[in-house]
Amino acid sequence: MLIVLGGDLKTSDIKKLINILERINLPTLIAPYRFKKELIENMIKSNKIKVLDEFVDLLSLMKSSNLMIYGAGMGMTIEAGVLEIPSIKIAGFHKEHGSVDLANNLKIPILEIEEISDFFR
Repeated sequence: MLIVLGGDLKTSDIKKLINILERINLPTLIAPYRFKKELIENMIKSNKIKVLDEFVDLLSLMKSSNLMIYGAGMGMTIEAGVLEIPSIKIAGFHKEHGSVDLANNLKIPILEIEEISDFFR
């Protein structure tokens, strides 16, 4: 599973998201993208979750992932759609935004962080 932490997330969202990911308990790579790697690593207790460097070849990682969960906007939504990557868009602070409309059109679920674990039941 690939997690992309983009501009739709606030620092205060990260701990909540990591707690959910640890409960899901699947091998997970986190691309911090807009956050410092050390900030994320310090919140993780699970050995199944690894944090990548801040600058990585996201497209290659996206294409090889079984599922991508992302907190980002239009660019990431376009890439998920074009590459046909099974994805979940985290409902960020943009409730009305072109990326929300596009995700809906592409049938990409838009979930609050608290709803992500329900997706795996």
